[in-house]
Amino acid sequence: LKSWAKNKAREFPDAILTLHAALRGDIIPELKPGDTLNARHQVWTWNTLGLAYKNVGMYDSAFYAFKQGLAIAERNHDDIYVGIIEGNIGDIYFKLHQFDSAKVYLQHDVEVCMAQKEFLNASLSMQWLARISARDGHFAQALEQIREAYRVALPHAPPYDPHLAE
Repeated sequence: LKSWAKNKAREFPDAILTLHAALRGDIIPELKPGDTLNARHQVWTWNTLGLAYKNVGMYDSAFYAFKQGLAIAERNHDDIYVGIIEGNIGDIYFKLHQFDSAKVYLQHDVEVCMAQKEFLNASLSMQWLARISARDGHFAQALEQIREAYRVALPHAPPYDPHLAE
């Protein structure tokens, strides 16, 4: 929880240190290897670590963290996190201007997240795909993708809070 709060507060260096401590077991010692929550906790921690590294521009470290989380998610058939992490990997490929690779990961994220009813995450990847379409000169397709992302996200978006927008 501490690492999540630091990441959300954009305190990425502190979040990175806290997440590494969590992976070593220094923060939550009650999570033993046999704990049924351990795999999900590890996937979440690796994913959050990848996001923190991404946000400070350390893309190699972000890829490593995402790949670690993805391997655990795949091994445990945690389809939601497979999709989420693949979307995060696609996001980095987009930032690196490797659009073909980005499309593969983002499209798989959309498919998995739609099937798992993780609509907000799917809509985020739809928006990245629309950017790629626009970049490739496919403006009508990009517009349709944005409309679809909006249609998917709207019923599931939290209510607007002007205090959060500041």
